[in-house]
Amino acid sequence: MKHVYLSIILLLPLIGFSCQTQKQKTQFTGTKFESPELVRVPDIPSSITVSDERAVFLVNHYWDRFDFADYDLLQRSEITEQAFVDYINILNYVPNVISSQSLKNMLKNIESNKIAYTHFVELYEKYLYDPKSPFLNEKYYISVLEEVIDSPVLNESSKSRYQFQLDLAKKNRIGQIANDFIYTLSSGEEGTLHGINSRYIILMFIDPGCRTCAEVIDVLSSSVKIDNALAKNTFSHKELSILTIYPDTDLDEWRNSLPNMPSSWINAYDKELKITNDTIFDLKSIPTLYLLDKDKKVVLKDAKVEQIIDFF
Repeated sequence: MKHVYLSIILLLPLIGFSCQTQKQKTQFTGTKFESPELVRVPDIPSSITVSDERAVFLVNHYWDRFDFADYDLLQRSEITEQAFVDYINILNYVPNVISSQSLKNMLKNIESNKIAYTHFVELYEKYLYDPKSPFLNEKYYISVLEEVIDSPVLNESSKSRYQFQLDLAKKNRIGQIANDFIYTLSSGEEGTLHGINSRYIILMFIDPGCRTCAEVIDVLSSSVKIDNALAKNTFSHKELSILTIYPDTDLDEWRNSLPNMPSSWINAYDKELKITNDTIFDLKSIPTLYLLDKDKKVVLKDAKVEQIIDFF
C-alpha cells in the first residue's frame, strides 16, 4: 500500500513530527497527483495556470473526493493522516482568509458525520495545538476552534474545553501587547514586565526541574548573538533583557536553581500565581518562550530557541 503522496504538489517534502514545520514560502508548483488507493485528490484544471490560483483551487477542493463515511479509512493513519498532513502543508501557500475559510468549510461539510467530524477535530488538535508538533499553528487552530464551538456536533462539555483553548489562544498573539504581571526576585524586590526598559525582551516560563528548560537556558547563555545583544546598551535603554519566570509554588527548588542561572538575566517567580490562576498566558508546555519588542508587543510566541537566536 502506498502512502498518500502528492507527487509535485509543493517544493516541500512530506514531513512528520520529526521535521521542521514553518518553511519559507516558495512558489506553488502543484501540477498532478499520484493518487493512492482509496484517496483521490482533485485535479487542478489546466486552465488555471497562475501558481497562487492553483494553490487556492486545491485548498478549496482538497477533500471533495475523500470518503468520510469510510470508517476503516479514517483509522488508517498511513492514508488519512498523511492526506491531512499534505493539506496542512498546502495551507501555507494561500492567503490567511482562504486558509481560514477552508479549515472551517472542511469541518462544516462533515457535520452530518459525527465520527468523521470528531476524528478530524482530534487531528487538528494533535497537529496544530500540541506544542511538540512541528505543525503547531495558532492561527489555523483558532479558525478550527471557532468552527467547532459554533457547530451542533459536539456536546457542551467538549465545547467548553475547546472554548477554553480558544480563549487562551487569543491572548498574547503576535502583534498584540503582552499581558502585564508583577514578578518577584529572590531578594523580594518586585518589578513588572511592562516596566522593563529594553528594546527586546525574551520572556521564558521555566521550571527548575525541567530538563528541556535547562537545555534551552544553556543554548541561550552560550549564544554569541544573545551575548552581544545583552551587552549592547544605549543611553535610554538596553538592547535585550531576558526575564525567566517560575510560575509555580516550590520556591525552595527554584531558589536552589538560581546559582545555575546567568546573573545578567532577570530571574524571578510569580508570587501571586497570577499567571497560572488567571491564565494570562497559555503555558501548554514548559518552557514557553516569547519575544517582545520595546512596546511589549509580541514578536514571537511559543517560539523555539533557535527562532529567537536567529532573530538576533
